[in-house]
Amino acid sequence: MSRRSQVFLLGLIAAVFLAGISWLYRLRLSGGDVFPPYSSLRADPLGTRAFYEALAEVPGIEVERWTRPLVALPTDPARTILLAGMTRRAWSEMTNEEAQRLDSLALTGSRILISFVADRKSELPSGPKFENEEERAERKKRKKDETKRRAELPVRLQLTDWEKLWGVTLKDRFIMDHDQGALRSLRAPEALPKQIPWKSDVYFNPAADQGWTVLYTRGISPVVIERLRGRGSIVLATDSYFLSNEALSEHREATLLAWIAGPNARVVFVESQLGLNEEVGIARLARRYGLAGCFFVFVLLAALWIWQRMALFVPPARAVEQLSLSYHQTAGLEALLRRAVPSKQLIQTCVAEWKAGARASDAAKIEAALAPLPADASPVDAYNRAVKALKRN
Repeated sequence: MSRRSQVFLLGLIAAVFLAGISWLYRLRLSGGDVFPPYSSLRADPLGTRAFYEALAEVPGIEVERWTRPLVALPTDPARTILLAGMTRRAWSEMTNEEAQRLDSLALTGSRILISFVADRKSELPSGPKFENEEERAERKKRKKDETKRRAELPVRLQLTDWEKLWGVTLKDRFIMDHDQGALRSLRAPEALPKQIPWKSDVYFNPAADQGWTVLYTRGISPVVIERLRGRGSIVLATDSYFLSNEALSEHREATLLAWIAGPNARVVFVESQLGLNEEVGIARLARRYGLAGCFFVFVLLAALWIWQRMALFVPPARAVEQLSLSYHQTAGLEALLRRAVPSKQLIQTCVAEWKAGARASDAAKIEAALAPLPADASPVDAYNRAVKALKRN
């Protein structure tokens, strides 16, 4: 196989590999299981994409996803803001700045819905738990360390005291409801369904003087509560199942979902609290302005450049023999002698120059050595005879 064929085969294999990776990536994204539970980007049972797309089909309602920080969410205009899939840890670690933004949104007319991930207790409590001295000391130490950590946080990162801000706290215990789910309370609007599936053992403990209305209870524990706040309202739920794709497929409660959306013409699904934050960079700007194709053009140009470096597109030039010139120290003297002295007179000229520079005794010896030399003798024979004569004497 020629080198060009090998390069072509390698490029074909790379193209097939990239196409397979792209297909798998699109397959994963279409299902949405790469996103957190209760994300509006998930199409599987744990997502809320069905609710998002259903609202988008309703005339007069504008739906959007918010992937930037929560504190950057503008307070105007009034809208319905959904924070589905909130965890208890994220709730307890929400900063004052973020909580104040949610409060400001409610005060300016927005409707805030915060629904939590269901948390189940595996079994009934078996009775009071007795701690030994070591366990009691460890628990006190953890509580002291947590209090110290909260106090040492910077002002902008101070964690929210929800009991002080909204007059509500989260609690949990094993709740037995005999599979009835959550039941509508007497103070709830009659348009809401009487019973909805509910699996969370988390419940709220709202303050009596904060204006909270209990809408649904599981057992005797409040699990969905509402409060008017300024020109807006706040709705809290300890389970997010009723918003999920599975619930809309098997236990759809259209009246409850319509009541959740409220009268606002805009609905915002907040994804940043699920960890989906917008990336700001060159790639993001390229996708926003439709320049993603330029990346593939650059990749193609790079591949062509590599191919051009590996395989010649034109036949190689024919090699031309070049004469190499070398220089010797006596080259100039040889050239001068060749032009000025004939070859037959070379030895005589050398002898004459030798005599002119030699002593008188040496000159006589040279004459004696060269006297019997024939006139047609070669310069080499004359030179050798002169050298031997000088060596003998």
